[in-house]
Amino acid sequence: MGAAAAALVPDGASLFVNIGTTTEAVAASFGNHRNLMVISNNLNVIDTLSVHPSMELVCVGGKVRTADRAVVGALAMRFIESFRVDYALIGISALDPDGSLLDFAIDEVEVSQTIIRNARKVILVADSSKVGRSAPVRVCGMEAIDYFVCDTLADPDLRQACADNGVTLIETLTHP
Repeated sequence: MGAAAAALVPDGASLFVNIGTTTEAVAASFGNHRNLMVISNNLNVIDTLSVHPSMELVCVGGKVRTADRAVVGALAMRFIESFRVDYALIGISALDPDGSLLDFAIDEVEVSQTIIRNARKVILVADSSKVGRSAPVRVCGMEAIDYFVCDTLADPDLRQACADNGVTLIETLTHP
C-alpha cells in the first residue's frame, strides 16, 4: 500500500502527511522521490524522511501528544492553514460502510479536517481491518477523498460509496 500511495505523488509536489502508522509506512516509500515539500504533524514521518536531502521538511508546530508523537491542537491547525498543498496523505482509525472516515480523538480529527481543507487532492490510505471498525468522531465522508489506497475492499457498500463520490480506488492485493 505504501508504494502504491507514494506513486500517486509526483516529484516536486507539496503534501501534508497526517498522524498514523499507515502514513508512516507510506512515508518510508518516498525514498526515490525528489524535491518534495512534506509538511507533517507526525514527528515519526519527519524522522523517517530526514535522511533524504532533496526533500524539504516542515514540522507542524503545536502540542505534542507523547504517546504517538502527533502534533495536535489549535496551534497545529493554525499552522496548517498557512499552506495550500498539492496532496494530503491521510490515514484513519475506522471506515464506516457508508463512506464515513472515523477516528477516536477529537483533537486529531480537527487537525485531519484542516489538512483535508488545505489540499488540492486527498489520498486516503487504510487497510481492510479499518472497514466496519467503530470510532466515535467523524473526519469526513468519501466526498472529500480523491484516491483510496487499500489492500483489498470486500465491503460492497463502501465500494459503492467510492464509486458514487468519484473516488479512485486502488487495491494492492490481487483477488483470486
